[in-house]
Amino acid sequence: MANKNVSPFLPLAQKYAKELKMSLKDLSVAALHSMFGHVYYIWQSFKPALGFDKALETYGTVWEALAVASFQGGMQALELKAVKDLPTFGKIVQYCFTGVPALYEIKRDWPNEHVGHVLWCANPAYGPADSRFQRNDYYRQEVYLTYTYLRKLIEEAKKVGLEDDIENRFIEEEMGNTEPLLYILRKQKRNLEEQGPSTFLGFFYTDYLAWAGLESAVSVKKATEVYLDLWRIFPPLWVKDARLDLWAGKPTTTKAIADILTYCEKKKYMPYKVSKKNGSITLSSTLNPYVEVMGAFGFKKGCSYFKVLTKRDQDFIDQVLKEAKADKKFKATLTKALSEGDKVNQIVIAKK
Repeated sequence: MANKNVSPFLPLAQKYAKELKMSLKDLSVAALHSMFGHVYYIWQSFKPALGFDKALETYGTVWEALAVASFQGGMQALELKAVKDLPTFGKIVQYCFTGVPALYEIKRDWPNEHVGHVLWCANPAYGPADSRFQRNDYYRQEVYLTYTYLRKLIEEAKKVGLEDDIENRFIEEEMGNTEPLLYILRKQKRNLEEQGPSTFLGFFYTDYLAWAGLESAVSVKKATEVYLDLWRIFPPLWVKDARLDLWAGKPTTTKAIADILTYCEKKKYMPYKVSKKNGSITLSSTLNPYVEVMGAFGFKKGCSYFKVLTKRDQDFIDQVLKEAKADKKFKATLTKALSEGDKVNQIVIAKK
């Protein structure tokens, strides 16, 4: 029977899905892409800014923190007070991979040896399209060539006496056209109500960990520069998507700019509503998942992460206008911010 456990964060995920006009499935899939794209872009930003050795050390702290959170979740879910043997530890490892989500099969579970096979994992499967699925398309074809090669070896070996049945599973072929996340959850006997909210929260927690790692490694000024550079990766990608999806050319009105900006903000899970008054357009939202998620962990107005969020949000707006080639004639200002303790996020767009 399928696991009916439901994440305690399901109401929060459902709230944002409703405001973003997305189904829980679409939000979960988008959040997986965001989370594993984000960890890739974090590394891409850290390496040139900090140098390879320092970047590797700082990037490692992100994954260490994620590992700690996963381990603690495993201890709680398995109702463990202590880890006294290797098989018990193996169950925790399986739990951690399952939550990614990944398909993790225990192949050997002896008192002195644990072997687990990761048949499929959301990272890199849900990594950034520009670097994983397009530029490295050749390497993806290499995977299928390897499958063909192995099949032939087994076939030829059977001709000369191999009698053992060889388990030769290629998980991508079993998936077919099914959305990978849904396929994996079905195999795990889990559901979206259990996985989706943790994935959604995981993206925002990962963003915070990127900032925390930088803040510990370098000066606040340098950390802020690198963090803003991380988020400057996205406006060129999302403005291009907006032009295609909205059939938008160079924006010549505040309404056209608002449409592009709202599209890009939705990509970062900010559900803005648009209103017009006295020649200017206002975007407003009473929700900010970056603030709300970390607020659940005790973060408050004035903390360094919330301060850098305010800077990032204005810089993100500036970068969107720049990419849309609208920054010479129009301005967009973050006049209120939940990260500053206001009750609303508000962006005012007007002619210069």
